[in-house]
Order: sequence, then C-alpha cells, then structure tokens
Amino acid sequence: PVSRSHPHSRSSSSSSSSSSRPRGQAAADASPQQPRQLVLENMSEQHVLKRGLRRLHAGLVISDREVLAQLPRRGDGSHMVMQPSFFTRLLRASLELKSCSGADVSASQRDVRYLNVEQLLSIRVGSLDFLTDSESHSAHSNFLTSVDSYLFEKLALRCLEGFGARVEGDRSPPPAEARREKRQEDVCGSESTEVGSRGTWRSRRKEVLHDFGVHLALICGAAEILCGDASAAAGTGASTATVLPECWAVKLDSDEWEGYRVAVFDLATLQAETLRGDRPNFLRFTCGRQIAVVQARSTIVGKDKQLHWRVSALDPASDDVLAEVERVPETERRSRMLTQELGQVLLQRRSSNR
Repeated sequence: PVSRSHPHSRSSSSSSSSSSRPRGQAAADASPQQPRQLVLENMSEQHVLKRGLRRLHAGLVISDREVLAQLPRRGDGSHMVMQPSFFTRLLRASLELKSCSGADVSASQRDVRYLNVEQLLSIRVGSLDFLTDSESHSAHSNFLTSVDSYLFEKLALRCLEGFGARVEGDRSPPPAEARREKRQEDVCGSESTEVGSRGTWRSRRKEVLHDFGVHLALICGAAEILCGDASAAAGTGASTATVLPECWAVKLDSDEWEGYRVAVFDLATLQAETLRGDRPNFLRFTCGRQIAVVQARSTIVGKDKQLHWRVSALDPASDDVLAEVERVPETERRSRMLTQELGQVLLQRRSSNR
C-alpha cells in the first residue's frame, strides 16, 4: 500500500541553471529548438502518489457522505458485503481505520472487492498518513493492500470507460445527477474484471489495469506539483514559466493492449482514451490543446523510489507525439547497449571455452 514518506526534491532543466534554482521547484527548459519542458527531479514516488490520490479524490468523490456510504446490494435487497456496519461508519467518517481492531479489519478485508472506486478512494485518502509498519498493524496493512489493489484497477476502468455515453468532442464533465446515478451502477461484484458488458477493457488482466491506474494517479500527483511550481514562476514574472497541458500521453505495451500503443489522459475530465495505429489522431481527443509527454526514469534510495520526470509540452498539430512517447531516454539506451555488449562478451567466452 501507499506508505508515508518525506519527499526530498530538487529540480533541474539545463546544466547552466540547475545550480542556482531552489530545491523543490519545477524547471522549464526555454530552449527554442526543443519543446518547452518541466522537470520533476528526485521526487519520492510515494509523495507524488499521495498528491495524485488526493486530486482524484477531489475530482471523483462527492461530498455527500450518506450517498457515498450506500453499499452495493443484491437483487433481493440484501448487502453484498458481510460487514456493512463497518464500511458504513468508515465511509461516513464516523470511524477511523487506525482506531479499528485488527479482528474487525481482517473480517472486512474480503468485502473490499465490492466497493466502487469512489468508496475505495475515500477509504484510502483517509488513511494516507497511517503508518502500518508495526507488527501490531499487520491486519490494517493487509487491508490497505487489498484497497490499493482494487482501487487502481477500478480507477483505470473508470477513466477508460468514462461516466457513460458522451458526444464526440464534448470534454465537459457530466452533470452531478448523471455522476450520482453512475456511482449507483458502478459495482463490480466479482473478483474478476470480466464483469458486465460495458466498455472493452474489463477483459484486461488485473495487473495491466492496476499498473495503468497507478500511472494515472502519478500523473495527477506530478501535475499538482508542477502546476504549483509553474504558477509560482509565473507569479514572479519568470520568463521560463510554462503552462502545463491538461492532456497527457501514456505509453502502452501493444502486446498487452491489443495493438494500442498510446493512451491520452485528460486531467480536466479524468477520462482516458486509447489510440491505435502508427499515426494516432491525438487532435480528436485534445481538441486543439497541447499534450504532455513524459520521459521518465527512477532510482531507488533506501526503501523509496525517486522519480525523475522530464515533461514536454507538445502541439499534436505540428509535433510527432507518438515518436516522443516511444523515444528511449539516453540513459536507458546506453544501459541497453551495455547489457547487449556484456551479453555478447559472455557468449563469446562460453563459445571459446567449448
């Protein structure tokens, strides 16, 4: 599950300006030959993920606790969950997870699979700062692990399927009434994602959807951090201030996604769309807006993963977005070449020993 962490961040753009920039500030690359860029450097993945979950919670979860606490029921009206009282109090915020006994938490863990994405988000965001490393909290840790597993899977489905049928080109959020009705319908009653006939992505493997959901949450968190730094730069009149696009491109494994190579995620509507082919029509989704493309790498520091993201703002009308999405970073390219060279040397040695 998401754990509590203390981020240590710094930023960089070009070698000439990184030394004078304060720690924790996003940087914009003002090079006229390249797309303008923002940089997220040495940022804890856990910190970014927390920021993303809070943004998703603000965008998806309604403030009406009574509606949020309405648990899924069977056709005969009985609850699908075995511990309805536990979840009702948890979702109404009349009960904190950290104050629950391990026995109650363990007894409720299996019911997590029946909750919708809003309910899972509400529980998870309410426990982001709850430390579960102690052995006395093993039941709570296992419970939150289950919440994370279903949360990111169902988040991916929600973003891919949207809030229902929409008119092509209409990027506005659905009305509150439609969203409330959608919440009542959005109940996955089995552990498999192959439930219902809505959408084409419920047959994806759970791991694929989970990883996609995590990536969307990281994008939300990175956007929160970068937007704050960009706004601060604009407020000071800095010439390097860059407006962060609402649309973000996400690279997909075409083998896992039936030939789809890229998806576009809209931060304004929290919807994602997969695009197929060698020349995907980004303009149909972005409606003339710029699109953010991430060149990402990560490093491990102790128990935590540190993110290093360089975010380019591209114009899909003139820039080759897909080429930028699939471009291999220089560090990764060198690593691959070194691995190949070492493999060839080892193969030659084995052949000579024979």
